[in-house]
Amino acid sequence: MSTVRQHYIAFNVFRHIEDVAEESDFDPKNVEEKFSVLYRALSNEDVRSFLGISLELSPAAARKPIPKSKEKNLARFAKWVFGARDNPPLFTDSRNIDRFGRILASAEALQYLEETELPNFEIAYGVTEDSSKDLTIALRRARAHIQDVIGQLYLHRDDRALRGEIRLLLAATREIANSAGGGIAKEFGQRADA
Repeated sequence: MSTVRQHYIAFNVFRHIEDVAEESDFDPKNVEEKFSVLYRALSNEDVRSFLGISLELSPAAARKPIPKSKEKNLARFAKWVFGARDNPPLFTDSRNIDRFGRILASAEALQYLEETELPNFEIAYGVTEDSSKDLTIALRRARAHIQDVIGQLYLHRDDRALRGEIRLLLAATREIANSAGGGIAKEFGQRADA
């Protein structure tokens, strides 16, 4: 797909946003000022699916890239990405577009966005399956770092600052075990208040 076609489609999505903005509290100037965010968002498959956009449209069909059945989604998308009169944008860092796409692909996260007066991006993302995957990756990285440190601990057994950090790490580990539930804390004989 050519860059020219993608720009043309993004421009026509912007024009379509202007049309639906007349019926909502959304200000299309917000999009005009952040056209690059709209362009980047349209590169995300989940965003395109939510909006019903195909990047393979002919030039004639690309004049109205959003199907009538998805206009409500377009209005919600514009409000969440660019903000509305009484609501700030859901996120301001364009690096979150892929995570936002995952939110749009999650029925539970969408329900949260629709039912919450001032939704929070991290809470919406936390409802998605990808959030669990991200936590798993973060915990694996933390475990790997800890394993790297273990081999050097014997050299610094008497270091007070190091011992203080170990106490904090143990407390955090207990908190993780208790937060995870499912009996993990019992497996290790730990309790956060121990």
